[in-house]
Amino acid sequence: MIRTMLVVLAVLLAGTAIWAQSGAGTIQGTVQDATSAAIPACSVQAVNQATGVSIETTSNNEGFYAVKGLFAGSYKVSFSSPGMKKSEVTIT
Repeated sequence: MIRTMLVVLAVLLAGTAIWAQSGAGTIQGTVQDATSAAIPACSVQAVNQATGVSIETTSNNEGFYAVKGLFAGSYKVSFSSPGMKKSEVTIT
């Protein structure tokens, strides 16, 4: 009886873990200038090359940014800040 309850509990917990996974990923990093100084409030935009879906964020005071909720694919990521040259990179 206890063995059966443990098996049922294990199956239920495993099912919960499977449902919690979304399959989405994150592109993250730190935006810096040529002198390696952080660029706060930098606009970061990731565009899925296949779908055209765009997600935007802004870097924090340390220049850190994270674009969350991205599915597998190729993304063009652009960085722009007033007074700075716009930069783009493609990430697959």
